[in-house]
Amino acid sequence: MSSSLGNKLKVLFSPFVKPESIHGLAAAVVNGEEAACVCLGHASPSSNILLSPSHYFEIASITKTVVGILFSKMVLERKITLNSECSHFLPQLHGRIIGSVTIAELLTHSSGIPRLPSNLKPQNPMNPYLGYSYDDLMQELLQLEIGDKKYLYSNLGFSLLGKVVEIIYKDKISDVLRNEVLVPLGISGVNFSTDPQTVVLTDVHSHSMQNVEPWLLGEFEAAGGMRATIEQMKVYLDANVWPEKTLLKDAILDSHKFLYFDGENKVGMAWHNGTKSGNVFHDGGTYGSSSFIEFNPSTKKGIVILSNTYSDFKDLIPAIDSCLDY
Repeated sequence: MSSSLGNKLKVLFSPFVKPESIHGLAAAVVNGEEAACVCLGHASPSSNILLSPSHYFEIASITKTVVGILFSKMVLERKITLNSECSHFLPQLHGRIIGSVTIAELLTHSSGIPRLPSNLKPQNPMNPYLGYSYDDLMQELLQLEIGDKKYLYSNLGFSLLGKVVEIIYKDKISDVLRNEVLVPLGISGVNFSTDPQTVVLTDVHSHSMQNVEPWLLGEFEAAGGMRATIEQMKVYLDANVWPEKTLLKDAILDSHKFLYFDGENKVGMAWHNGTKSGNVFHDGGTYGSSSFIEFNPSTKKGIVILSNTYSDFKDLIPAIDSCLDY
């Protein structure tokens, strides 16, 4: 770990960690062969507990990029093709428009599937996916009307990808992601929202700073259920910056390549690509957490930020750019 890099991270991000904005923030940077992590603020302000590297965050939609690497690996292993249609795995969808949607369209959010199911009626407004069952999901897919096949970010689409994975591996999506992607990358101990709560999860807060609940994703685990520490996410960032050093080199590299481009949105296997910068990125958020990862495979620079307070991170853009432009 680089002490000078760590000091720079503290200088750049400390101003944004304060009671009226972000309670706790963790950041990790990779700059070539150098790397550093910092933890700033509180994990639990009410108990005055400082944030530490052992605290887990909701990773939210960055989970989708792990799913993307999994599908890239599956393609290389000939378990699936990007042109495979959903009905091949879920025969009950045969003859319906949803059944003809391909894996590539789901991964790139270009299937026309809406962001959320129409029958999502939260039992608890602070935990919107809680109680949504497999039967609810199938009912939605069987009656789903799909719009134009253009970019439309879809959690529902990734829930469907999760079901495809579970059918192929005959195992739950969280364990497949662990066994096939995370552990081979040297990342152990990652938690998912449907796992038994055995990790120390930081408190989460809404933008108005009221305590909210960690989300239980259930059937939407593939869309955003991962929970990890900043040190685990540093290893994940490092793997994407330096895929040639990992056991999943080809799968990671292929996951970064864009499959869909409409002149504005450039998307690979879940990863989004900066059309001008060449950077690869994804963000995530729940009602009480925010996450962001961005890196450049050519310059070997990258950053991941985790917050236990919902934020769009717009105020952090100059600090993020500074980390990517050393």
